[in-house]
Amino acid sequence: MKKTKLKMILFAVMGCLFFAACTKEDPEPEPVTPTSSDKIMYVVNEGIMDENNATLSLLNITNGSIQNDYFQTQNNRPLGDVANDLAQYGSKMYCVVNKSSTVEVLNAQTGKSITQIKIIDGQQKGRQPNKITFWKNKAYVCNFDGTVTRIDTATFSIDNLETGTIYAGGICAANNKVYVSNSMGASPELSVINPDNFTVVKTIPVAVNPGKIELDAQGNLLLLSQGDYVATPSCLQKINTQTDAVVQTYNNKASGFCINGDYAYAYLSEWDTPGVSSFFRLNTQTGSIENLALDNSQLSNIIYGIGINPDNGDIYVSGMMSYSEPGDVVCFDKNGSKKSKFEVGVCPSKIVFVK
Repeated sequence: MKKTKLKMILFAVMGCLFFAACTKEDPEPEPVTPTSSDKIMYVVNEGIMDENNATLSLLNITNGSIQNDYFQTQNNRPLGDVANDLAQYGSKMYCVVNKSSTVEVLNAQTGKSITQIKIIDGQQKGRQPNKITFWKNKAYVCNFDGTVTRIDTATFSIDNLETGTIYAGGICAANNKVYVSNSMGASPELSVINPDNFTVVKTIPVAVNPGKIELDAQGNLLLLSQGDYVATPSCLQKINTQTDAVVQTYNNKASGFCINGDYAYAYLSEWDTPGVSSFFRLNTQTGSIENLALDNSQLSNIIYGIGINPDNGDIYVSGMMSYSEPGDVVCFDKNGSKKSKFEVGVCPSKIVFVK
């Protein structure tokens, strides 16, 4: 009798262990670092201010895998509060994190942090960095406190320049000059900085609410001015970096753009008509514009970013249904046919292809 009870207890214990083993969740897979031969791209997920939920998603284009929150998995800590920009310089990626007032310097291939640079003033107050550009081994960051921070890309030492900028919407370097868009001063303009002596040497009048600036293949700047969202529409402007003058204004409205080769790919996502977006391609050499037929039914309500794969011309469009849930990225081929779609983080904005 005692032996029978003992066997029953033993079987019960074994059954519990077996059940526990069967119901235990599988561990999360370890992050897979891409090989040097893999083609990869990053998606910057801005996150929501004060929630410290900015992330980087990594898409391995070679094998089609996606790793969300790649920075966290590679560094065992969060990226920070509101990631506004990401750009590659050499073998490193520089990620600008606005509310955290930091610039994360990463290994472009592995996503591992090399250093974190704090962008703060003399009173240890964050300068709220926004966008970044590079010129001759220096990184230049425009900040919302009216300054530009210069970072030595070898030593990571910094110095700051007071520019009088109230709202630094964009920054770009070209022809031994650094251009910063100032959108909320007495008049909309670009400040032109001489990088040799780190001083503002002139300003260029531009259209209302200037923001993103990017260099085209001909050495000119393409500037997006957002307008006032009421009476003055958005527009793109070409700026000659030899004369520092606006030489052409394109009246097609746009919310964002990116440049690949001789073309600027732009999108318009109207805030008051969610789910309706339009796309066009501007030849930066000839000025001709053609509409792009991308299927709106495949896209989210709010388009937030665009990127072009330089290897095959695939068009990647990032968007979201709302500002509080994960967004997605849809890949179209250069003819506008959908190829793939994948979920990313909250507020996916910039798309960067690793060189």
